[in-house]
Amino acid sequence: MDLSPETLLHWISTLPDDPLLILAAIAVLSLIVDSAALIVAAILVGNGTLGSFETIAVLSVALLAGDMAIYLFGRLAREHPRLEAWLNRDQLEHMATWLEERQIAVLVLSRFLPGSRSITYLACGFFQLSATRFALITGITGLVWTIVTIAFIGSLGHFFKEYGLAINVGIGLLGAIGLMVPAHLFAQRSKHAPARKTKKTAEKIRL
Repeated sequence: MDLSPETLLHWISTLPDDPLLILAAIAVLSLIVDSAALIVAAILVGNGTLGSFETIAVLSVALLAGDMAIYLFGRLAREHPRLEAWLNRDQLEHMATWLEERQIAVLVLSRFLPGSRSITYLACGFFQLSATRFALITGITGLVWTIVTIAFIGSLGHFFKEYGLAINVGIGLLGAIGLMVPAHLFAQRSKHAPARKTKKTAEKIRL
């Protein structure tokens, strides 16, 4: 199933012209494809379909809900072997050491490292890190990322809104790359980036 930003925009364009309905649709989509939904939201803010304030508010809550769902799956998997079978225990044990040494920094940086969020959040739940602290940190980083993305891509989209859907999507993707690549490089080079190998394992971490 194609869930690219262009496909999502085509689908949203078939909905009634109701900002609340469009926001609700994007919020649901963000639980499945958060990056694509965020790009689409930014494009719609740029062309005036959605307001920036309400879009940031709704998407920040939706992103936090998705993050908490991953965390809770990890927590449940610890108590239910059938769920644990879906997880890679070696990856979780590697993440346990990383989290034990750099708890807050790991959660912050994982927002900017594509492919790292799911395993990080699963590990947080599996090793029973504080749900309150997890929600607080991921909620703040999600809010900041949402504001930056919508402000940047929305501003670009505003200047190109007369050029049609294809150009808007292209500008949105270029804007996303322009944000993600520097953030990714910064996170990778941080001293808090994960080591490739670890000798330690952990069964439970407390915050």
